[in-house]
Amino acid sequence: MNHLIKDYGVYLPMLSTTLLWAGAYICGKLGVDEFIPLHLLFFRFLIASIFIFIVIALRKKGEWKISTHDIPILFLLGFTGVFANNFFFFLALLYTSVTNAAIIFATTPFMTAILAFVFLKEPLGLKNICALIIALSGVVFLITNGDIHALLHMDFNIGDFYEVGASFALAIFTIISRKVANNYPPITMVSYENLFSLIITIPFLLVTGAFDFQVTPTYKGWLSILYLGIFASALGYIFQQISIKSIGTSKSAAFLNLTPFLSVLLGMVFLRESLSAVKIISGMLILAGIYLNSYSTCRSVPRVKKCHNN
Repeated sequence: MNHLIKDYGVYLPMLSTTLLWAGAYICGKLGVDEFIPLHLLFFRFLIASIFIFIVIALRKKGEWKISTHDIPILFLLGFTGVFANNFFFFLALLYTSVTNAAIIFATTPFMTAILAFVFLKEPLGLKNICALIIALSGVVFLITNGDIHALLHMDFNIGDFYEVGASFALAIFTIISRKVANNYPPITMVSYENLFSLIITIPFLLVTGAFDFQVTPTYKGWLSILYLGIFASALGYIFQQISIKSIGTSKSAAFLNLTPFLSVLLGMVFLRESLSAVKIISGMLILAGIYLNSYSTCRSVPRVKKCHNN
């Protein structure tokens, strides 16, 4: 028993991240019913920053120290992967369902693959391209609600497009993060990404006049923000970085494929969202594309053992 716990215990951090991020869809949907997106962003980043820096202070390992040379990169990471990603995410949940948003989120690895091919010159084989086409067909099928004529009339759900923007921002974040990912502990990266995102949010609040918090949220609204700040923004990203260091990037990324599935289930349980045939078919197409992409990636590695140990 102890041997099994030791063998499979290494997967617990990424499983935790997957579950925490799936829960973010539910709390985000509840949050946008009581707060405007900028308020959600401000409180989420504020709570996450306070929580993480308290942890850093208690650990007394000097993990708050960064090189001034890396500040522009960390600022850009905060803008793309944390601020822009979450801003579009909250906008998406104003107009679309948790199910739609979660399914579209599954295309993030493919957007990342395209950007890596263009900017990092990473290989993108024929099977990867076919996988991309299959996954994107699933997204189109979902966005058009199975009606191909919607492509001609552009009668789409704007929330689905916002979620595409969120996924694209996260893909950019993934590409940029490779420049400094090995320079700092996971908690340091996450702390400054959230701190810079908080700083970025403040001018938007000032310009739009949104600093006038004329809202009376319920306890559900505040609980949603606490969850988004502590569990989704802080612990979720920290567990992800821990997982990458222990089991590797490829295996960690594979767990993200569970996020849409768990989000759909949570949406059905807590938000009573329906599961239509269009959503099922769309999800199957996207998952098929993900599987084909993962399979071809593993097959492209000269040593199979490397694929399993990455």
